[in-house]
Amino acid sequence: MEKTEQLSQNSTEYETSRQKNLSEDMKLFYSIFENAPLVMMVVNREGKIENINHTTSEVLGIQKKHSLGLLGGELFSCVNSFEDEGCGKNPNCGDCPVRTIVMHTFRTSKNVYKKEGELTIRVNNQLSKRFYCYGSAEGHECPDFQVWDEVNPRRFLDIHLKNLKSSLFSI
Repeated sequence: MEKTEQLSQNSTEYETSRQKNLSEDMKLFYSIFENAPLVMMVVNREGKIENINHTTSEVLGIQKKHSLGLLGGELFSCVNSFEDEGCGKNPNCGDCPVRTIVMHTFRTSKNVYKKEGELTIRVNNQLSKRFYCYGSAEGHECPDFQVWDEVNPRRFLDIHLKNLKSSLFSI
């Protein structure tokens, strides 16, 4: 009987310790998420924003409370979110790098790491093409987590030169 009680007590102590460590891990994760110098967001299966970090708020000029519930294209002011039926319902949305990576992650539960893409957004009523390097991950029973980093100007020029060479050689 004594051995059973000891095992039960050890199990309880282990579970209490595990929950405390999990709580500490979540605090650390949230601190990193909130203070990272990268655009970071949490998106649910409907493609709606559940959380953004400070950098996202700063870069996109939107307060966190006004971003929650928006679709990704609405958050980034994607040109397609202003046309036809809006974000995700426009014929051009099928090729959207944001939508593609989010849907891939949800469909396959596979993380995406350092995927480059471009997105045309509206800034001060003018179109602006942005090049990004992004990643996406889905946790156990949790929404999609995305990290975005705008590609530096040198990489941006390399991409344009490559496209220009491609166009010239195809003539």
